[in-house]
Amino acid sequence: MTFPDLEALWIKAGGPPALASTMAAIAGAESTFGTNVNNPSNPNVKGIWQINTAAWPQFDAQRLVSDPLYNAQAAVYVYQQQGLTAWEGYTNGTWQSFLQSSGASDSWAANKTAGVVAHAQASEWPVATQRLVAVPVALALGWMLWGALH
Repeated sequence: MTFPDLEALWIKAGGPPALASTMAAIAGAESTFGTNVNNPSNPNVKGIWQINTAAWPQFDAQRLVSDPLYNAQAAVYVYQQQGLTAWEGYTNGTWQSFLQSSGASDSWAANKTAGVVAHAQASEWPVATQRLVAVPVALALGWMLWGALH
């Protein structure tokens, strides 16, 4: 699958649109965008977003490698439970090279304010921190948009 295909798949599966590029890059880091990838070092880890069926037994291992939308839905669920740190490709930083090589880095940089808000709302941040970051950043985004339109 291509980087834009994975961005669209993430959104179709119910993932936050502000994280579509990040999650597509994580898929690149995890599986090199392969849909039916089995992890050779861990037979329980499957598919595009490398969902671990030992940790998440509710997901069907065969569907994780045969149905890209199902794998994306599982990834959305895992993200909702654990945040971005659920993926080694995120925690070790390899996702960033996939983001840059995709050409999405420019659009990500242009939308970094929205990305900061999305990350501030991620489950691993305390609620007080979410509010402290999200509100001023959202206001700054509004001023930037207003300035661009006038």
